[in-house]
Amino acid sequence: MLAPFEVDPHDMIDLQRAARRLARHVGLGDLTFVVAVTPKPPDVAGHVELRYAQREVFIEISDRLLTFPRAVLACLAHEVTHKYLHSHGIWLPDLLENERLTDTAAVFNGLGRLLIAGCEDVVVEESAGLRRVHHFKGGYLERPELAEAYCAVLLARGEAVEVEGLPAPAVEAVRAARQRVAPRLKGASGLADAIERRVRTEQTLLAGAERDLRELEERAARPASFLAARHTELRLNQDELARFEEATRRPGANGGASAGLATRSGRPGGAALRGRPPGWGAVRQAADALRRAPGGAVPPDPEALRQLVCGACAEARLLADKAEVLAKCPHCTYRFLADTTIAGPPDPPPRRWWQR
Repeated sequence: MLAPFEVDPHDMIDLQRAARRLARHVGLGDLTFVVAVTPKPPDVAGHVELRYAQREVFIEISDRLLTFPRAVLACLAHEVTHKYLHSHGIWLPDLLENERLTDTAAVFNGLGRLLIAGCEDVVVEESAGLRRVHHFKGGYLERPELAEAYCAVLLARGEAVEVEGLPAPAVEAVRAARQRVAPRLKGASGLADAIERRVRTEQTLLAGAERDLRELEERAARPASFLAARHTELRLNQDELARFEEATRRPGANGGASAGLATRSGRPGGAALRGRPPGWGAVRQAADALRRAPGGAVPPDPEALRQLVCGACAEARLLADKAEVLAKCPHCTYRFLADTTIAGPPDPPPRRWWQR
């Protein structure tokens, strides 16, 4: 937090030096700020030129501020913060809300004491037996609001609330704001801890679910590869059967065709019709457990189940419009039976090759 410092508003070089000091404090030291004093309307204290890719930033302050050095520093802090927000692409469409955001950002960036000291100021002049009192009030946040933002930033960062360089009314405002803000920050700290605990709990649950899914994928890997090989063998059986049927339609070829089919297949019915894939039971048990879970299993999208994939070549993606479909792959001509129900039919009982 930058402490208030002395500035001579009537010295143009001192004004440039003050603007450069504020710019370095908020991280804009690579830009050149040029300050000019010009007449402004009664409700305007300053103005900054905002352009992209600019190296020189021009700031104008009202000549009415020259009587109030603290107000000059507050105005410069506000306009420099305008450029800071502009360079970071931060703004609000509502003009008044954007100005209030700028005052708040100035406090956040360490210029809070300058704004608290300069948003209101009183200067007394005595000459020739006359006593003149000049009052100034400006900015878009009241002094109590600035003090609350100042205390909230420091307490949230775990730092002490400093009042060095502030006039007496500003010191009182900061101390009163600290009493209001400190209890609220304690409640906010407890809320933050509760949110963090919940996030960790959810992450633990997600990590466990991801581990279980990886285990299911690992368990299903061997049955999946087995099923692909089984579909390929069944497609070869279909090819053998097609050649056999073609041969039987030729005159005098029945006996030879039957012998050739038996020789190639090894036994009637084909070797591909025996056995169950390894790990099949574990996969089916996991699927059944998911279906039985009360509210824990989200049913799959029926549209996704209608997307049939050829088990032999994995190329064809067909659409099914009924529960059981006898499909034919347009790529490898494999004919297969597909089920598009969510639960699926029960497994048929195991059968031997000699059983019909």
